[in-house]
Amino acid sequence: MKLEEILAQVYPHLPAARRAEYAPLMEDAFAEFEITTKLRLAAVLGQLAVESNELNKWEESLNYSAKRLCAVWPKRFPSLAAAAPFAGNPQALANKVYGGRMGNTAPDDGWKYRGRTPVQLTGRDMYRQVGKFLKLPLEDNPDLVNDKANAFRGVGCFFRDIKRMLNLADQRQFKAVTLAVNGGYTDMETRLKYYERALGVIPEGFRLERAAPQTVPVLPDTETPDVHEDVDDDDEAAAAPSAGQPAAAAQDVQPTPQVVTVDTPAQGAPVVVAVTQPTATQTTAQPGAVEAAQKVQQSNTSKATAWFPMIAGPVAAVWLGIKAALDNPFVLAAIVLFVVGGFVVGAWLWNESKKRQAAQQHKLIDVAAATDKQTVVINPPPAKAG
Repeated sequence: MKLEEILAQVYPHLPAARRAEYAPLMEDAFAEFEITTKLRLAAVLGQLAVESNELNKWEESLNYSAKRLCAVWPKRFPSLAAAAPFAGNPQALANKVYGGRMGNTAPDDGWKYRGRTPVQLTGRDMYRQVGKFLKLPLEDNPDLVNDKANAFRGVGCFFRDIKRMLNLADQRQFKAVTLAVNGGYTDMETRLKYYERALGVIPEGFRLERAAPQTVPVLPDTETPDVHEDVDDDDEAAAAPSAGQPAAAAQDVQPTPQVVTVDTPAQGAPVVVAVTQPTATQTTAQPGAVEAAQKVQQSNTSKATAWFPMIAGPVAAVWLGIKAALDNPFVLAAIVLFVVGGFVVGAWLWNESKKRQAAQQHKLIDVAAATDKQTVVINPPPAKAG
């Protein structure tokens, strides 16, 4: 089954002419970055469906009304007055919401490194990392990434080398893939719908091959609705703005096997440390690691810490009301203080606990998805003669 046929069934709103144009480019790029099996291709197509509106949207739209800005970024624009200077001004908006993060440091970096490609690469750090893998000057010329061949290679690089999600795809851990791409679970139901559709379309034993050389017509770009309008960047991970989170840079090459001699203070004898290259069995995700990440829960201590002030406040208020005259203004003030204060403090502690829980999940998923594990063997020094 050809990729063009798969796209026709998975992405019904992608015009036929674009399918014919994109399929060979995707085949070449995905073969290069090892997105060649049913599970890997289905995971990628499920994510790109939302990130690019079925490959119809390759650049982030930042042209919003003031009212829409308040809905999309309520923390940055709490009122219409705050949003008004950025309404209908994409460049100013990009510099406002992306400035000072994701490696953006210069005044116009937010706009310069806005979301591009079907996976919406965003931020100076991301362009630098992808450019390093593709050997393209993307940091100096970010528009280069939207060249159609470069764009699909950028997608492949993002999944394999930047976010390292292919192992997760092999284990059908689509929720973990979504977290890595989006930094959360925005539009999770839609992503899952496309993923399941792709799994139903792609035949068992499918193996994607490079396309045969051919001349592909270049089609004019058309305007399509922005698929990222509803994303609140405050909740996104820094690595993939539209995707959500900061990417952890992968190494270009694996370290060369070597023997290092280290002097031990106790005996003065050398310890040989042999570093072996990762093997096929070593590079797969640790069994159960992703499941463990998704099952991470708040500790009982953190729950008790959060709930105690929320319960103790009203209990203390009731006790004060019974013990003292309700017409005493000081008692009434104390009751209000305990009730409101208890809920505020408890809610804050609960939120902090959930943040710690999410951070722990991210760490476990990074460990599960890592593809650069090494085996370190430490041999004891030989026994001294005599």
